[in-house]
Amino acid sequence: MVQIQRSAEPSKTKDENAGPDFKKYVESRDWAGAIAILEFRQSTEEKEDKEIETLEWLAYCAFHNGNPSKALSYFRTLIRTVG
Repeated sequence: MVQIQRSAEPSKTKDENAGPDFKKYVESRDWAGAIAILEFRQSTEEKEDKEIETLEWLAYCAFHNGNPSKALSYFRTLIRTVG
């Protein structure tokens, strides 16, 4: 009889495999770190709802990082996306 060994570690859900949470960076006011995570998230996401949320956060973080022109660029992209 063959015995199957099970891992003691529970399997991770999709959300746990998603990587670092940008909101932790926002809370600590690490705008550049949050932007890096959000830009990566933007390049890999498929759902339009998430894309809108990501663009809003990117604009917020860019503004607070001292780059209002980049924030404006994100808002313009957001307006084109929404319609």
